[in-house]
Amino acid sequence: YLNKSNFMVCGNELWPLWKDKKIPAVHRAVHLITFDRAYIEKKDFQRASADIRTFLSDFPLTANRVNHWNEIADYLDTNPDVPAIGFHMTSVTENLFQGDWNEEKDDYDAPDWSKFYSVYSSLMEEA
Repeated sequence: YLNKSNFMVCGNELWPLWKDKKIPAVHRAVHLITFDRAYIEKKDFQRASADIRTFLSDFPLTANRVNHWNEIADYLDTNPDVPAIGFHMTSVTENLFQGDWNEEKDDYDAPDWSKFYSVYSSLMEEA
């Protein structure tokens, strides 16, 4: 969807693509799943798995590359007994789902859930 050769310099174009109605909702959902503060609610596990599989069909995996989307879809298909799943897909920050480090407690505080958002609720709000 982008005509740039270096995604590191076009973040202002890349990140808002999840709102672009010219892009299929399935592709936008998988894109949004990769966001740092996004999560999939339990009620949406099967939908997310189906969206991931459709995305992989539309954009086949490159041989000899590491890719975990099939395993993520398989895991979602097991309908794990958790209220939601969020992925920490960045290497430049602490895991935001742990909350902020509290020096006084020498432990993490609970995450501020007002800073997080449901993938499929967000897509519905943009519809």
